[in-house]
Amino acid sequence: MSRPCIWRRGAIIGAIVVVLIALGVSAAPNLPSISRAPVGSEEFMPVSRGYGEPEYVDDEIIVKLKPMIAMHHVADMETAVAGFHLLNNQLGAEVIESMRIDHEAELFLVRIPTGMTVDEAVVTYKSSKFVEYAEPNYLWYPEEPLFPVDAYFGRLWGMHNTGQDFYPGVFWERGIPGADIGAPEAWGVRTDASSVLVAVIDTGIDVDHVDLMNNIWINEAELNGEPGVDDDGNGYIDDIYGWDFANDDNSVFDGQSFDYHGTHCAGTIGAEGNNGVGVAGVAWNAQIMSCKFIHGRSGSTWNAIKAIDYASMMGAKIASNSWGGGGYNEALEEAITRSGMLFIASAGNDAVNNDITPHYPSSYDLPNIISVAASDWNDNLASFSCYGLESVDLAAPGYWILSVYANAGYVWLGGTSMATPHVTGAAALVSAEHPDIPLYPGVEGWSEGQLTIKDILLLSVDRNPAFAGRMTSGGRLNVGNAIKLQFPIVIESAAADVTFGSGPLAVNFSARAGNPAAVAQCWWSFGDGSDYDYSYNSSHTYTEEGAYLACFHVLTRADVESQWPVQVVVANPGTIVYVDDDGGFAFEESFLAACDQAEFDCVVVDSRYPLGLPDDFSDRLLVWNTELSWSDTLLPDQEEFLAGFLDNGGRLVMISPEYLYDLGEVTPFAERHLHVSDYVDNIPMGQWDGIDGDPITHGMSI
Repeated sequence: MSRPCIWRRGAIIGAIVVVLIALGVSAAPNLPSISRAPVGSEEFMPVSRGYGEPEYVDDEIIVKLKPMIAMHHVADMETAVAGFHLLNNQLGAEVIESMRIDHEAELFLVRIPTGMTVDEAVVTYKSSKFVEYAEPNYLWYPEEPLFPVDAYFGRLWGMHNTGQDFYPGVFWERGIPGADIGAPEAWGVRTDASSVLVAVIDTGIDVDHVDLMNNIWINEAELNGEPGVDDDGNGYIDDIYGWDFANDDNSVFDGQSFDYHGTHCAGTIGAEGNNGVGVAGVAWNAQIMSCKFIHGRSGSTWNAIKAIDYASMMGAKIASNSWGGGGYNEALEEAITRSGMLFIASAGNDAVNNDITPHYPSSYDLPNIISVAASDWNDNLASFSCYGLESVDLAAPGYWILSVYANAGYVWLGGTSMATPHVTGAAALVSAEHPDIPLYPGVEGWSEGQLTIKDILLLSVDRNPAFAGRMTSGGRLNVGNAIKLQFPIVIESAAADVTFGSGPLAVNFSARAGNPAAVAQCWWSFGDGSDYDYSYNSSHTYTEEGAYLACFHVLTRADVESQWPVQVVVANPGTIVYVDDDGGFAFEESFLAACDQAEFDCVVVDSRYPLGLPDDFSDRLLVWNTELSWSDTLLPDQEEFLAGFLDNGGRLVMISPEYLYDLGEVTPFAERHLHVSDYVDNIPMGQWDGIDGDPITHGMSI
């Protein structure tokens, strides 16, 4: 049996995983439409400059003469050039510059006379028997990010992360700006992926949801056919929106309790964008087919195979698969292989290495599978996410993701299930923009060495230390890079020989980048306001106490930047080291004020970046504060660091009122190193007595 890959934490699923938002639905605003009237009777590119029309240089055109082969003789070519210059003289035009594009053809940049419009000049030159084409000298601009007007777009940190408080008053977290998929940058190029049919192989989908209804695939043959008849002869009667393989009927939505999961995934892929309602999917316009094989909590391999075969038969090119749990199954592997679809699958929520413990279907070693891990708002690997250097391809936002819920609602969910549709939507958008690029290596029409959509998604990621060594790409999805075919240079290493010590602290930095020939510029920034050092290897001395975020930067010749942060902490003996892990809020200010009053020195370290702390500085007190943060209060690598710190005799003050509530259990770290034997949450205030014999609470009465 297979189950949806949705993040759960014991008995607190209702409190943390699913948080409903009551929303009113308003009508979409009227949007302007653009019509283009033909200019005269000539067939040439429009040159008027109304709303949305291309702009051009007002007094210039580009002219290409017919090639020599069309003239039949060199003398004819000379006559053509002479005739072209004669026309220029007659009009009062002049050649500004010429460019030979091959041995038979030449381009000319022509300045047209005052009083002649570009429209008129294009028509005049095209009428010459010597001219192959004449056209405006168009102006081109960088694609500007495009932001939708959807009511809850500001809460979609995975699409656009500004460090916003994305769930005000409830969820005490703010992310790192830029820890997102770069959706607005992609939308500046394209928002429409309706040319690519996407199958959501999952639970069902609420096809009548206001944010989905215009982007649901429709089987026109069945819609316009006779009810109760298999009009298209595919073996399924009235399969208008897809098929429910779990119940063997055409109702792909059986209520929110059964079909919220597939609905949520569909919303991330293709909730209608810029309609003023709810959220926006990665693709604002899409074709989403519902292939339901999970009903309730599980679905069978048999029905999964039927769903895959159906999606392929009906023309789906990309499939979103947020499910797992079954063992290796050859029949399922064969179905994925023969589907010809780009099969995007969740890596799983067991926080294990899939290289060692495979997770199916994402761990099948097939060229058409993309396995997706979950990242959080700080560009960390989510604590629950599986990983694997060989078996997981990339990460995508998958924690506290707001998307469509059944019956006109919206809901927050978390899991690699939520990461997967980000990649699915990106694949659809990139494929729609580049329809001639094959989906994956080995697909029909692919040639050895040819770039594919899968390659593009993996080569265009944002790489950082949290993902290095944990997935093949080493990074998190960036659809803004992908759609522009921008591939950041891989930073193979960036490090400091020392990241902690007393001041003045002399640090040697070193870095190495892949494909040096593509590097236009590289530099180190040091985080203390000093000048950059434009080299791979650098030395810098920090004179004042503090935590400094140094960073190695690499810029391609296409101005695509890669970054790799290194945090350096300068703290003298006796100075308190305060780890700020409060989700981006400013709770540290009260602690710092108290330190000032007591005349204690204190250095604040940001937990959202590599700590830069050794685990053996027992001569300094470590204070770790998660404050009101109640989701991923301590990541696994942070627990590992603290365990080593305490084992080496370190002194720790941990301020984390929600730590055990978040985990829902007493973890091995809490039991062995914090000496916690049990906990109770949500208890009324009153008399609380310590446990007799407990090394910490014995004799306490609160």
